Amino acid sequence: MSRIYSSHLAFSTSLLGLLTVGTVSVQAASLDSRFNQIFVFSDSLSDPGNISNLTGGAVPENPLSFDGRFSNGPVWIEYLSPKLGLNPSAFTSPVQSSDGINYSLGGATSGSFNIINILRPDIPVVFPGLTQELNYFIAPLLAQNQSANSDALYVVFAGANDYLFGGVSDPTIPVNNVSQAVHSLYDVGARNFLLLNLPGLGNTPLVLNSDFQDPLNQLTVAHNFYLSSAVNGLNQSLTGVNIGLVDINATVNSILQNPGEFGLTNVTDSWSNAVAVCLEVGCEEFPNPDEYFYWDAVHPTTAAHEILADVAYSTVQSQFAKVPEPTSTLALSALAVGFLFNQVSSHRRKN
Repeated sequence: MSRIYSSHLAFSTSLLGLLTVGTVSVQAASLDSRFNQIFVFSDSLSDPGNISNLTGGAVPENPLSFDGRFSNGPVWIEYLSPKLGLNPSAFTSPVQSSDGINYSLGGATSGSFNIINILRPDIPVVFPGLTQELNYFIAPLLAQNQSANSDALYVVFAGANDYLFGGVSDPTIPVNNVSQAVHSLYDVGARNFLLLNLPGLGNTPLVLNSDFQDPLNQLTVAHNFYLSSAVNGLNQSLTGVNIGLVDINATVNSILQNPGEFGLTNVTDSWSNAVAVCLEVGCEEFPNPDEYFYWDAVHPTTAAHEILADVAYSTVQSQFAKVPEPTSTLALSALAVGFLFNQVSSHRRKN
């Protein structure tokens, strides 16, 4: 083997290795790098199975539940997190993820109450509300004199249970609770928040076409108005804070008005109920959950959750600046390639 051929082979091998490194670096740069962790405080709409774990599978009662979710598949936050390159764990999981924790509990109100305590009196456990979820996160930090991760995203989404089952008719109460949640997290170091407003609660199969439809929709409008005002105030009053507000209500309204544009055909009935009817009377074909918006009387199907996750991600993209990936690897690769080219050119001249 000639010295020139050996040099060419060595150069080709080195270049291939460098180009491989460069490719990996480019792929990494394509990932969303806004946050390095995510923490979620919410109710059944965001619960990845926590309440199911705490009740030994007794809640949710629906046999069509997917792994303890209040849906037939992953919920919206489980679609959003991977878009951010994160995979948080349920707080009841025996193995905790370094990507963050989802503290959401089915039945949680925006305060310290959980509606499961009323709906399931046969379960002699006092379940937490949003207040306790926050404490699960904050108390250990205070005990160890630590601060919350300022580069993480903190999601707060609550209020529906207050109105649907908690008897709350004053929208300032849940909104104040959510605002206080932001303050509590901010005080320990959190800076990036994602809040979500509420969809029209009167349009759910639970109350659609009933005497409660209009009052609940009016409460939804008032809640969303006060929440928007609160977010504007918090963004102005808290130094260094960044709060994004996802307009879930507008998206759901669009879906209900034009379901076909979102690949849905039924936005008024519960898919679970349709399945139950089929099991009772017999159907040639079971209803397709991907064509339904509602999984049960109040919760969306996983297809609807995925749509909501896309909207939430759009809000993240517009509200939070993307952190640029380090370019040192690519720069080093370019310098190394240039050096090798010079070495080979010099070698050719000598030979």
